[in-house]
Amino acid sequence: MWETFKNKIEESIFVTKEIYGDVFAYVKQQCEEVATQLITQLQIWFLVQHCMDALGIVYPQYWL
Repeated sequence: MWETFKNKIEESIFVTKEIYGDVFAYVKQQCEEVATQLITQLQIWFLVQHCMDALGIVYPQYWL
């Protein structure tokens, strides 16, 4: 079974040794973009570290 990859013009091509580096770079780029989006979302959802530390003092049961 052959794996395919969509190139820059959205054309499906077979993954070969010659284009494996391009596929790897594309997947790495996509993973970095998703990770950046997730980290940004987490920073919006959670308070800054010094506020979280203060809450740990006030509500220690949440940090057990």
